[in-house]
Parts: sequence; C-alpha cells; structure tokens
Amino acid sequence: MYRISIAPLENIVEVAKENSKGIGENLDFFTNIYEAGMKNVLRQIAYRTLLNCEIDGSFNTETKEYKEVEKEVYLNFNLIQEQMQNNNNLSLLSDLEAGFNSLEGISSQEHFIQGFIEGYKFTKEF
Repeated sequence: MYRISIAPLENIVEVAKENSKGIGENLDFFTNIYEAGMKNVLRQIAYRTLLNCEIDGSFNTETKEYKEVEKEVYLNFNLIQEQMQNNNNLSLLSDLEAGFNSLEGISSQEHFIQGFIEGYKFTKEF
C-alpha cells in the first residue's frame, strides 16, 4: 500500500511497539494521532511564517489584476459611503467593512496554512 504521511512510518512503528496490542491493530490509530500532532506543529510554523511575510512585505499585491480589482472595490465603497452619509448610516457601513476585513483576514490565513501543510506533504512524498 502506498502511504503519504507527514509522519515517518518508523516513528509510528516505534510507538506501536510500546503498546501491548502490537502494531497491526493500532497502526491507523497511531498514524492518526501522530498526524494530528504534526499538523498542529505545522500550523504553528505556517502561522509564524505568515506573520513574517506580512511584516517584511513578501506578498505581492502589485499585480495588474489586483490593482484593477482594488480600484473598483474602493470606487464602489466610496460611492456607497457617500450615499450612506446622507442617511446617517455611516456607522453601519463601517461595521460591515470591519466584518468583511476580519472575514477575509481569517480566510487568507487559513488558506496560507493549508497550503503550507500541503506543500510540506508534497515535499515528503518525493
């Protein structure tokens, strides 16, 4: 059976040998435990890496496509903001903007972390 795993099989076998039931019955159990621990460690490493990328400006937001979408979003946002100022609903718009910003930040962070983990698995596969 071809096995792709973050955890080397030797580590799983070593832990399973210490268990009285032996390796056979518990291989999936130990694999899942070890994998969960490794994913947790990799999530932490990925999060720290993401923070460092944000600090040093490694992310490229200067692409033509990004700039076009950014310009359109800000144009539309400013139009809505002007209309809402007339109706005294500006605080609702600010709350909505803050919510969307938080949602996008969390989504981007999770995509980065999952990509980091999948990239690590890919390097272990070959």
